[in-house]
Amino acid sequence: MKTEIIAKMSYSKGLFDELIENGFKVKAVKGGLIVNFNPVSEEDDNNVFCIPQPLLMRDYNLLLNISENGGALESTGKATIVCGLSGRPLIPYYIPSGPSVCGNHAYFSIPNNAITVSSYKNSYDIMIAKHQIVTSKKRATIETTSLWYGQMDDLLPDCFQDFQAAATAARAKANCYHCREPHFVAIRDSQ
Repeated sequence: MKTEIIAKMSYSKGLFDELIENGFKVKAVKGGLIVNFNPVSEEDDNNVFCIPQPLLMRDYNLLLNISENGGALESTGKATIVCGLSGRPLIPYYIPSGPSVCGNHAYFSIPNNAITVSSYKNSYDIMIAKHQIVTSKKRATIETTSLWYGQMDDLLPDCFQDFQAAATAARAKANCYHCREPHFVAIRDSQ
């Protein structure tokens, strides 16, 4: 599962140029800029990120950039589904047209926190985790908290029953041989 922190802010040509010069990946989008934060260390599971110096005195919104991924191979398989805090499917900002086998199949940008539901091939075990952005001075960290682990049939307690559909999708994706598509996404209305 690919997880990153990005910031969205108002467009400024000077800020765009300064961030590029300092080695940050920046995109101009309708109404603003998107900045990918760089990990502090490649060895640190990429969960701690540097907040770019030029952003420290500006207004910006932090987003988790996270992906649905996985599928089954010959003898193994694992899948991770992304959902909202209430267990509902989310609208991805990008679905690759030629995704890799058992790779990343849908990308989401979610304000501050997200839930993932994971499963393994031929297993009824489900893992529900919360991923949250925590900031301190010049760093932003993705903190992951395990919320629940157990058999899918045990998702009956009131607080986890809402994740039944996501758990079913995670299990289906973990058993989907050479999976190449997302299994749990909301579709944007075409009005």
